[in-house]
Amino acid sequence: STKKARKARSTSSAGCCMCRHHVHESWDLRLVCESTDDNKDGCMQAMSGSIVDLGREDSLALLASAPVGRIVFTRGALPAIHPVNFVVEGDDVVITTSEDSALLSAVAESIVAFEADEIDAANHEAWSVVVTGRARLVTDRQNIERLRVIMRTSTGPAESARFIRIRPEIVSGRRIGTTV
Repeated sequence: STKKARKARSTSSAGCCMCRHHVHESWDLRLVCESTDDNKDGCMQAMSGSIVDLGREDSLALLASAPVGRIVFTRGALPAIHPVNFVVEGDDVVITTSEDSALLSAVAESIVAFEADEIDAANHEAWSVVVTGRARLVTDRQNIERLRVIMRTSTGPAESARFIRIRPEIVSGRRIGTTV
């Protein structure tokens, strides 16, 4: 209905590809669009998908495929989010940061969340994985050297790079889309 569509538009930033009307942020994909009658069927078809909760193993596999993630931590009693380079090692997430980074002191020995996702807007598909656990500075010299090799890119981590290991206590993932 028109009333339902208007309410959804006021709380969302996702849009339908056919008519650019917004859908509810909880991805109630059966929302009726206010567009013209010919466009309405296309909108309903494009947005009728599903949400699937993923298991730990599938979530970690998707997480490992992401090029960049986001660490969520507390700074000054407020949430803060920083993009970071990372690898998944077993079940753990290992991020790299510089030795003089404020992130280093903010997250060491703290409970943090880590998120990575991928969005395919053209196909109306996406996934998101969040891990929550304690962040610890990697101090063992052998682990540091091994992580430098694992995380080496064309620029490679600097000699002064520091590594933070997140041991997940909670792993949750969701896949959204028409081909789930």
